[in-house]
Amino acid sequence: MRGSGGALILRWLVKIGLVVLFLSTATGVQAQKKLVFSTIEMVPNGQIGSELLKHAYAKLGIKVEIYFTSGKRSLIVSSTGVVDGEVLRVGAVGAKFPELLKVDVPLLRLQNLVFVNRLRSSGEVFIDLKNTRVGHLQGVVQLETYTKDFHHVWEAESFQELFEMLSLGKLDAVIAEETAGRIQIHALDLDSVVTLDKAVMPVDLYHFIHEKNAALLPKITEVLQEMKNSGEMEQIIKRKTKDIVIGNLPGNCSTC
Repeated sequence: MRGSGGALILRWLVKIGLVVLFLSTATGVQAQKKLVFSTIEMVPNGQIGSELLKHAYAKLGIKVEIYFTSGKRSLIVSSTGVVDGEVLRVGAVGAKFPELLKVDVPLLRLQNLVFVNRLRSSGEVFIDLKNTRVGHLQGVVQLETYTKDFHHVWEAESFQELFEMLSLGKLDAVIAEETAGRIQIHALDLDSVVTLDKAVMPVDLYHFIHEKNAALLPKITEVLQEMKNSGEMEQIIKRKTKDIVIGNLPGNCSTC
């Protein structure tokens, strides 16, 4: 009987062990079915990129959540693995943060323009930005590089701050993404703000995942490439851009 009882206990221990193993495996699988990506808050490209990624990862059975924060904090939490990667950034980010792996499918083309107040600016703004008071959004790597030799640069926390300073004459020029700038012109009723003709360092934007998710790199690359080739990506971009322009964004993005 004692031997029989020991066998019974052993069987129960095995069953419990299998249940624990199953729960831990299920929890791990469940954790892998949700990824969190960071992006700069109140930036149209971040909103558009987020929409693209939600569609793309859904094809892999993975839910995507977005963490909106400042540009600098976004890079900190993504490069250290606090979140699973960046929604989108310029390709050069990979060189500065090797922990972030570039998904080599361009998602969007970044078009930064120079905005000036024609009622306050002189002709010098059009030819010599380096010696004028220039503002751009904080944490935008491309613009930090572009303005590194400028003499008077203000890095703002929001587009609204930039364009209010421009309208008040506290800045001579603002370098900003085209859609974001035009939304601010409309929102703040800045009829006197105009753009220079030439884009500033137009560049492609890419999705980045943290190295801890390296196994996903070939899968998400394939999905995004298929979406690009089929035209699905372009359709999502057009639809989301329209939503942004007419102000149909939820939550903190109503002022993007």
